[in-house]
Amino acid sequence: MVIRITTPLAMALVVVTTLILYAIFWHLPLDALGALQTPFQDERYSDPNFYLYAAAGLCKQATWSVEDLAVTWSSAGVVGFLALGCQFTGSEYFYVIANPLLIAASLAVFLHIAGLLGIRANIGVGSILALPYTWLTLSLPGKEIISLCGAVLVASGLLLATAGQRRWRAGLMIILGLVIVAVSRAHEAAAIAIFVVLWLSRSLFSVWRLLAILMLIAQVAPWLLAHLQLDTIADSLTDEALWSGSSEGKAQDYDALFDLLRSDNLIVHALLGFIRVLVIIAAPIASIVAPWTDADFNYFIFRDISQRLRVIDVAFILYTFTCLARTVPGNDNLDLTRERRMKWLLPAFFIFMAYVIVFFGVSQKSRYIFQYTPLLLLWRWIFNSSPSMPEHQVSGPVPRTPQSAN
Repeated sequence: MVIRITTPLAMALVVVTTLILYAIFWHLPLDALGALQTPFQDERYSDPNFYLYAAAGLCKQATWSVEDLAVTWSSAGVVGFLALGCQFTGSEYFYVIANPLLIAASLAVFLHIAGLLGIRANIGVGSILALPYTWLTLSLPGKEIISLCGAVLVASGLLLATAGQRRWRAGLMIILGLVIVAVSRAHEAAAIAIFVVLWLSRSLFSVWRLLAILMLIAQVAPWLLAHLQLDTIADSLTDEALWSGSSEGKAQDYDALFDLLRSDNLIVHALLGFIRVLVIIAAPIASIVAPWTDADFNYFIFRDISQRLRVIDVAFILYTFTCLARTVPGNDNLDLTRERRMKWLLPAFFIFMAYVIVFFGVSQKSRYIFQYTPLLLLWRWIFNSSPSMPEHQVSGPVPRTPQSAN
């Protein structure tokens, strides 16, 4: 039985679930070790520990400059967010409440835009509980929460633009979303900007392009099966370096896998990107058989458990894509072409970003994929149920050819 709830209750459940996961798997175990903040990028922990330390130091200073935020690569945005939040609230741990609220606010904005278009959300409790690792990742004092807020804002603007409604507002939301992402990760904002251009120019997907890509992959697949060392891939997938978020020092462990998933031929290398996406999404499944940390009952045990939670998120992702085969209900007031594009917007956004994330390799990339799974969650809420499509006019009546009354 599917339990349906209203949007306010859904947002409240997202906040509470995120807080519980954060407390159990991150804050309390790390606090017991005195390692919530680390003065350097300790490979035993994660980058957010170092960001938090740097931001807490700046928070205590009367003045600081933008240069002070660049404590490591592409850190200015997240450290600035944490430092400003600390100075505004008086606590370096303000993000404990702020991050869940930002997640809920981002989802609520998209649902509001969908509501303006007459699209009703159909929210199930199970879909929220099916993303434990996603909520945990977004709860941390890292870059992921900033990327999500910007990406969902961009997606909201694209939904408006695809529906042909309020183009000025759509443009403003897209630009603002890109700026937010760029503050944290400029290269990620550039990738999203490319997606925006491709989507608005209707150049991203077509039946013929999709068939051409599948045909090319079919040509490459026999070569892969004949030449790839499948035992090496299996060993790499079960190695901690691939699925652990704190294994910077073990980068060489997956070099063999990376070499098998790249090519000096740029076209072949690009085609291998689709296989890399499958590998990186499936990689968390290997965490089930990965060795447990040989340690006392502390943060590292909880970290191992949280890594295994990713299997639930992966199951959600795979199930969602199986649902894409379902036909979106027809509507007399909505252009069929526009209807299909609205249906594919969020999955296409997710697939594009997954492809970009792994284009240069599979190094510790699985955790980046999960910052975009809320896009698939939104799709499930508004497009994967019969009453979700508009019941009233979206962009003006679009007459359809009447069927014969034979």
